[in-house]
Amino acid sequence: TNASLKSIDVSGNIMSGPIPSTLLKSTDSDEEIYLDLSSNNFIGEVPGELARFDKMTLYLRDNMITGINPALCENDGWNDGDVGEFSCDGLLCPAGTYSENYGRQTVGGQLAQCQRCEKANYFGASFCGVRSSATSERFSFAAFGVVTATVAILAVLII
Repeated sequence: TNASLKSIDVSGNIMSGPIPSTLLKSTDSDEEIYLDLSSNNFIGEVPGELARFDKMTLYLRDNMITGINPALCENDGWNDGDVGEFSCDGLLCPAGTYSENYGRQTVGGQLAQCQRCEKANYFGASFCGVRSSATSERFSFAAFGVVTATVAILAVLII
């Protein structure tokens, strides 16, 4: 196991594709983990394999996530207890809703709630609107292999 790994922050990068089910596979499940994957282009469902951790701070806002494995919504201690308080909404607001700045419900700082928004097509929107052109610019880097290389590097670091 990789007992020394406690924090990964790759927010605001050009990462895309599904979140690997092997993410943090060799990390001890008793560790308190901080994982920030927000503001990228991750797609699909958040993998249930992460549910093995008892204590995690998991930030996923502003990606292209289409679902949350229900096993993750049972981890009451995650996100400083927000998952225990709000279930799946403590991880990500569902599609069709948003939570300004957070993309999820939280009681930390000020109460942030998931609010209705027809333009929020994905889970975890932190604003009510269509994703900006910056997202399109991120995709243009894929032609140069940057996204693939970044995901491969992340996979090596976490396995």
